[in-house]
Amino acid sequence: REACHAAYIEEHTGDIVFVCIDVQRHVGVVPGIEAPADAKAERAAKRSERQAQRRAIAERRALLTRHLQSIDDAAAATHHAQRITLLDVDEAVASVACELLGHTGGGGEYHGHARSLTARVAANPEELAQVVLAVALGRAEVYSGREYISPDQRALVAEHLRYLTGLGYQPTELELDMIREQDITVGEEDANANPDIERVGAS
Repeated sequence: REACHAAYIEEHTGDIVFVCIDVQRHVGVVPGIEAPADAKAERAAKRSERQAQRRAIAERRALLTRHLQSIDDAAAATHHAQRITLLDVDEAVASVACELLGHTGGGGEYHGHARSLTARVAANPEELAQVVLAVALGRAEVYSGREYISPDQRALVAEHLRYLTGLGYQPTELELDMIREQDITVGEEDANANPDIERVGAS
């Protein structure tokens, strides 16, 4: 039985009989059911559209694969990555980023903080790196403020605390307890990392 089927009880035999109330759903499946000419054309157009979309995706992926194997302009690639990060920011993170940047306003409209960050970079392109860093820090701050976080988020918080330690911040025991709940791999390049955070990674 399918969603387009209804049923009735045959009055003489008492059998349950199923009937289709939308035969067009079976076009091309059940012999003898043909679609109207306009429906056929519409489906053909959609098939052509899907095929074109798949070709475009394949071409993009092939191009990007070649690009990643040999990046000629690292600065342009980094700029693109930063732009994508900025344009993909969610409102909760954008709100914290705006706070960190001392940017007021923008909270009264849909995605107002995210739009404010985009507008700020559009007006001052040289601030892109600063704004993207604020977004990264904002995301880590959002996770840091949650009572329960996933292992992946906990790893991000640990990385955030290592960065803050390099700036002179001393993590609290509560913060260290949060990241002790999950083994964290600590990069050897963090020469200024807090020893407690290092020990968490080594446990």
